[in-house]
Amino acid sequence: SKFVNRQPSSLVPSADTLLSVLRWRAEHQRDHPAYVFLRDGLNPDAPQTMEHWMPALGDRRGEPAPDREHEAIAGFLQSRFHTGDRLLLAFPPGPDFIEAFWGALYAGLVAVPVPPLDAFRLKQSAARFAGSAADAGCAGALCAAQTLITIREQGMAQLPIPPEHCC
Repeated sequence: SKFVNRQPSSLVPSADTLLSVLRWRAEHQRDHPAYVFLRDGLNPDAPQTMEHWMPALGDRRGEPAPDREHEAIAGFLQSRFHTGDRLLLAFPPGPDFIEAFWGALYAGLVAVPVPPLDAFRLKQSAARFAGSAADAGCAGALCAAQTLITIREQGMAQLPIPPEHCC
């Protein structure tokens, strides 16, 4: 497949964190695919390259880096949470989840991914959602706008996260 590089041009050195690996790959493998999403399970969208994940300060040539959603998310989260806080992430698979996940990591938070609410089994999925938040000791939640609307409409009193920390 054109999206799989079976023989990397250089091996990723051992690293302590996912962010270390991401930064190394963004610097050394900037044109390599980072993520490929299958729209319908078969047909790929345009892949995101590692260059997308370069830090906002720009690249080594001094060029400004383009806007990146994960960096905006990180700034938003840093203004509301403390380093090391756990953050529940409820997104369907896809680019929004990836941006939220990396945004949480860049903000110094511990990402706790959970499946989004299931509209057909709302009561059960809401209980799972709240249970995951409680079990992980989440300080907040970041989710798709529709999930947040559903949470508020359902009056999920059992959600152990203050409403102002759901975004």
